[in-house]
Amino acid sequence: MTTILLFLLLISLFGLNFANHITSEISKTNKKHEHFMPLVAFNCGYRNKFMNKDGRWQDDPSSVAGCLHGKYDILKYCKRVYPNEEINNIVEYPHITKIDRWCREAGKECYHQFNVRPFRCIAGEFVTESLQVPHRCHFDHIIGRDKCNDFNFWNNTSEGECLKKKETTKTDSQQMQLFSFALLEPCGLGMFRGVEFVCCPKDLEEKIEKIVVDLETPSNEEKKKTLSSSDDEEEEEDDEEEEEEYTDEDEDEDLESDDKLSKSKKKGKTSTEQQQKQDPYFKEDNTANEHERFIEAEERLEKKHRKKVTKVITGWSELFERYNKMKEKDPKGAEQYKREM
Repeated sequence: MTTILLFLLLISLFGLNFANHITSEISKTNKKHEHFMPLVAFNCGYRNKFMNKDGRWQDDPSSVAGCLHGKYDILKYCKRVYPNEEINNIVEYPHITKIDRWCREAGKECYHQFNVRPFRCIAGEFVTESLQVPHRCHFDHIIGRDKCNDFNFWNNTSEGECLKKKETTKTDSQQMQLFSFALLEPCGLGMFRGVEFVCCPKDLEEKIEKIVVDLETPSNEEKKKTLSSSDDEEEEEDDEEEEEEYTDEDEDEDLESDDKLSKSKKKGKTSTEQQQKQDPYFKEDNTANEHERFIEAEERLEKKHRKKVTKVITGWSELFERYNKMKEKDPKGAEQYKREM
């Protein structure tokens, strides 16, 4: 009897693992290219390719603008294949990408496969790409107002910084390698002021599957909760600012009645501005396009978050630059400045 129960338990566990595997594979397939990213790819002797709204590589029907290298030419090409996007800059994509079904310039023999580095067409305000930091890996960044360099410079810089780092354990010490990186704050066409990067131990870096275009996303319920809590936090911050401002003015005994009336109007105006700041996703009640509106709201939230992160990184980098300059002339004052930071 015990043997039969053990056999049934093993079958149940096997079935559960198999179901989880299938669910995982379906999840990977469904999340592929969930966020549209304008990308273009070039390979001399073949038709250009660009990423369409469905997240698939599409052949350029024209063979005129093939094999592009210049930044201005690539920018013009981005604007041509994405006429509805506000393309204003370009940047090389951090990962080498495998692309299938390349067509010859004549538009025939569309079965070739190549590994190329695409270009990302930057639309609207620049948003730094999110980086994953696997276990045992380290995140770092370099940025400065006096720096303005291209993709290759920041790629080599981040590689060099990772080679300086080591993972030290009780039994071993091994060198780190660059796992991924993303550029920060554009300062010209294809030029940037800094880079953020992730360094991983050599043995781990070889095992990790690098993400090309697929993005890791949470479940729909988690996304809605995050989106809602973000707006609630912003409203609470605005409420606190209003309360502090009102208290300061209320303490002044010399305020006249017309000043109080003005303050009341100002508070009402601020309350209206708060409602305007709330994401449109929570204002509209349109179930017909709920999924599309949710995706747009999620993208707005991610953009807002990355903007805040970039601002914080830039601020800290400027403080450390100031500290390093002070340390050369006034070490004691520099240490005091660092403590105050």
